[in-house]
Amino acid sequence: MDNTVFILVLIAAITHATWNGMVKKHSDKIISILLIVIGVIGIKVF
Repeated sequence: MDNTVFILVLIAAITHATWNGMVKKHSDKIISILLIVIGVIGIKVF
């Protein structure tokens, strides 16, 4: 497997685990998802 593909898969797994942990840990799921989406939009814009 190419190193680039391996790194991208690893980043996707870490991102998924972080997303999942944040949503499950936060008491208000809607707020948690909203904050994650706002963060992603901020990263994508800049």
